[in-house]
Amino acid sequence: DRPLALMLLCEFILNSSTSSHRTASEPLLYHTLMDLYLARELKDAAGPGNQNSEAVGASAAAMPGSSEATRREKALALLKSGWPTGEEPRYDSEHMLVLCRMNSFQAGLVFLYEQKRLYREVLGLYMAAEDYSGLIDACVRLGDASLGGDPQMWTEVLAYFAERPGSGCTTQLKEVLEHIEAGNLLPPLVVLQTLAKNPELKMGIVKDYIGRQLATSNASIQADRESIAKYQTETSKMRAEVAEL
Repeated sequence: DRPLALMLLCEFILNSSTSSHRTASEPLLYHTLMDLYLARELKDAAGPGNQNSEAVGASAAAMPGSSEATRREKALALLKSGWPTGEEPRYDSEHMLVLCRMNSFQAGLVFLYEQKRLYREVLGLYMAAEDYSGLIDACVRLGDASLGGDPQMWTEVLAYFAERPGSGCTTQLKEVLEHIEAGNLLPPLVVLQTLAKNPELKMGIVKDYIGRQLATSNASIQADRESIAKYQTETSKMRAEVAEL
């Protein structure tokens, strides 16, 4: 009957703990707080001393941290504080996933999936929400192999934008191609095969990509030729010096 009071009590207990030792009841504390944070509405029921429901609602609204937006911020902070990078979670991550799904808490789902290295699930969330900027940011953050990421994510995101009906994601497609080219993440043939799947795609995008690849290839060939010529010159010079000896 008093969820706000329970939330404050759980926060006090969690914040007052100075020991790094994990107790058996600690996960329950996290789960209870998460459930309260994600509730659509959170207010204490009117008691004998306060029969006016409007007064109770006004009091709850005025309580710091009681608004839904603020509680969702607290929910994400709770997930992060309970699962520091490189450590085991202080809560049941599967239970937290269920709570986040039930309450459509995307920020929490993204964090948990990333911690579990379920990167394709992260992409799926952004694709379902048609959050294009979030999708590209996720690839930049999670698709770097040198940092333990999965570069294959770029293939999926490229296909996602290339196959959008009506090819209405030209800006996003160009941005993805820029990232792929800058990091040399995919073979040009794979990129062209992916782009070719959408007949509605603007030819300018394909032509520009081919042009840049040809320019890069020509520059590489020229650099190789210069290296060979330099090597031949040095070899001839060394032979001449040997002959003089």
